[in-house]
Amino acid sequence: MKKILGFSALLLLFSLPTLAQYEGAEVGGGYTYRSLDVPASPRLSMNGWDFNAAANLYKWFGMAMDADGTRNDQGANGTTWTYTVMGGPRIYPMGHQKVTPFVQALFGKGFLTLNIPGFGSFSDGFFAWSAGGGVDWTVSRHIAVRLGEFDFEQLQSSFLDGFAPGPHQNDFKYKGGIVFRF
Repeated sequence: MKKILGFSALLLLFSLPTLAQYEGAEVGGGYTYRSLDVPASPRLSMNGWDFNAAANLYKWFGMAMDADGTRNDQGANGTTWTYTVMGGPRIYPMGHQKVTPFVQALFGKGFLTLNIPGFGSFSDGFFAWSAGGGVDWTVSRHIAVRLGEFDFEQLQSSFLDGFAPGPHQNDFKYKGGIVFRF
């Protein structure tokens, strides 16, 4: 019993430095550009907003959450809105430095609404995922600028495919903004 308690105390003692690696949390927001893939049509360029947060468990690893919304107004052809809410792991290969690159894979829910004058409004909710990365530039201890985040995004909506199973929408996103660190 004494050996188990001694080993446990030693293990706890050696694990204390890992607690010092906790980097805290960050929240941010800014601009989003989405190139929406519409089958049998040209891509839609959409502009909008982004809100993101991350709990950084270690200097090199965190769990991220991202919500964004974009819109494209085509006049008489209608207006399209796309929203996604996703979460997943984020890796900082170099830790948090003056320039902090990261990669991430996010999974969650997407929503698409199309409003066509004279025909009404159509909506769909679906599984969505994205993979990509970006770079933050640290301005001060608590503020960073997200110089760019580039993501490949797949929306698994049957809505754009005429409500039938078909190819998924392969989109590209750019995000930029400000990040507050705690």
